[in-house]
This record gives sequence, C-alpha cells and structure tokens, in this order.
Amino acid sequence: MKISRRKFGLSVLCGLGAAVTASRVPGARGAIMPGKEVALLGQGNATPALADAIQTAFQTKQTTLLLPEGEFHFWPEGSSRRFLHVSNNDDAENEIVALLDGAENLHIKGQNTRLIFHGRLTPFVLQNCSNVQLSDVVLDWEVPFHCEATVISAAPDGGQIELEIHPEFRFRVEQGQFYFSGEGFEQEGIKNILEFDAERKETRFQVWDNFFKVRTGEYRRKYHVTRLSDSRISIDLPEVLRSVPLVGNVVVIMPPDRLAPAIFVEDSDGVKIAGVTVHHSGCMGLICHTSSDIVFIDSAVVPSGDRLVSTTVVATHFVNCAGTIRIVNCDFSNHIDDAVNVHGIYV
Repeated sequence: MKISRRKFGLSVLCGLGAAVTASRVPGARGAIMPGKEVALLGQGNATPALADAIQTAFQTKQTTLLLPEGEFHFWPEGSSRRFLHVSNNDDAENEIVALLDGAENLHIKGQNTRLIFHGRLTPFVLQNCSNVQLSDVVLDWEVPFHCEATVISAAPDGGQIELEIHPEFRFRVEQGQFYFSGEGFEQEGIKNILEFDAERKETRFQVWDNFFKVRTGEYRRKYHVTRLSDSRISIDLPEVLRSVPLVGNVVVIMPPDRLAPAIFVEDSDGVKIAGVTVHHSGCMGLICHTSSDIVFIDSAVVPSGDRLVSTTVVATHFVNCAGTIRIVNCDFSNHIDDAVNVHGIYV
C-alpha cells in the first residue's frame, strides 16, 4: 500500500518509562511457520527458515507468524538483497533477513525470542505495508560494528593514547590505519573517539567528541595506529585529542559508515513495534520515513551485556511521516546520538 501524501498533519506523543527486560534462553528449536515448526540445527542459520515462513504467511494470508522461545542466529545466506535509500544513513544494497513488501494485517510475534545477527545484515524491512506489528523479540549482533577499549595510558597533551580493545570487538591494523572487522565485511578508518566513564557507564562529564573520518571519506584530522599485541594498540595524534581520556575509562571507537539499521519502515501505515529490545545496529535502531501512524511501545534501545553502546547512531528516527507517532513506556540508553528525531516539513 502506498501512503498518500495528502495527509500532512503530525502529532508526536512520548511517554518514556521503564526498561524492557529480556533474558537469554539457550538453545534454538526453530522458527514456526503457520501451522508447524521448522527444525534448525542448534546454532545453524535461521535466515532461510524465517524468509520461507514470511513468504508462506503472504501466500496464505496468515495474520500471525509465531516465533518460538529461544535464541536464533542469522547469516546473510538466504537473505533478500535490495538497494535501500535510508534517510540520514548511507545508500547501499542491503542483505535483509525479513523483507515485508506489501504485507497487510500481519503480526510477527516472538515468545522471549532472541535474534542474533552475523555480518552486515538488516533484520527487518517494511515497505508498502499496512497494519503490521512486530512484538516480543530481542535484536542483537554477535560482533558489534564499533569497538570499545580501556584506556591504558594517555599522554598529558593528548597526543598519544594506548588502548586495550575488549575481547568481543574485532579489528585489524595495517600501515597505520584502523579497520573495523565485522563478519564478512570491513570498515576502514575511525570516525570518532568518545570517552565513557567506566563506573557510571555514560559519557564522561564535559567530554568532547574527536572526529576524524567524515562520511565523504575525507579526514578532518590524521592519526597513526600501531598494533602492540592481539588486543592492544597505540594511537599517535599529530592534532591532539580535544579532551585527554583518563586511565581506566573506556573509549568508544566509531566506524564511519551508517549501514544496517535494525528496523526500516518506508511508505507504510499503522506499524506497531511492541515489546522489542534493540541492543545494537550498524546505524539507527528504528528508522521510518514517508509513513503514518507509527507506535513504538514497551520497547527499548539499550546495550547488551558489558557493552557500553547500543546503536551506533540515533535510536529512533522519523522523517516526513504523517498521522501520529506514539512512543510509550520505552527505554533509551547509550545510543550514539539522539533518542528520538522527528524531521519533516509540515504546514
């Protein structure tokens, strides 16, 4: 269904409250297609099964697609490929796990269901949809898109820092350059280094951003990275850091690209996201544009485990939407940028 742009009014209702919690449940029994369960290997690729289940739901006009309790892992094999123009993110061909194009009156419902993604995947894309709901699932990535590191030492003038990269983050160094190593892809160059208070798990008081590589590919400032061991690096900075990090604090090293949102909604009406926890994504958690009447309720964009960062940019973002955007009883924390953006031209 294509949204008519005759309706220009917009109201935004926000009620920010308690966090949504979801516990880890070991094992994976499979994804339920309408009427039966699809068997999966314990840590096998669940992408084809979920894609098939969605296709079957389309063909049979199923109104509820039930996902079982458990943890499921998703790799690019079996995903849909589509070039997406995602507002305020990077245009690119996306590998999509759950592509819903033209879905109507469909509820994808989890039961304490954890969905873990591997590589540069876009988990959910809703285009030209009407009255679609996603509920009671947790979205996370096995290997994050960014890096987090403990400060081992810092020169008093901010011209050099030594860092210990935390074990779950992947990187490599070549000829002085830093590369973010995901599963099956890389990003070259550091966009930003931002210091966090290790005890409070929030940005250090009055800390400054340190921007290097911008989205055009150019560098505002230079640096040189040396690998000292498997997990330790030093960064030499001809232009010193704007604020010198404290030893024992954690710095977040951010990649330059904005790719792989958790949930992308376009040209759709009546979309409800309920009881969904987004622990991470390669850019925004929920991005909606040219859509109307969106509900984000009893949901959260928060880090998982010992990570400090949830989404690598804005948590939720709405562009040129109509009707009502309702954000109720949601928890937002440690996303790199705003919790909620609503952009557009309204007359």
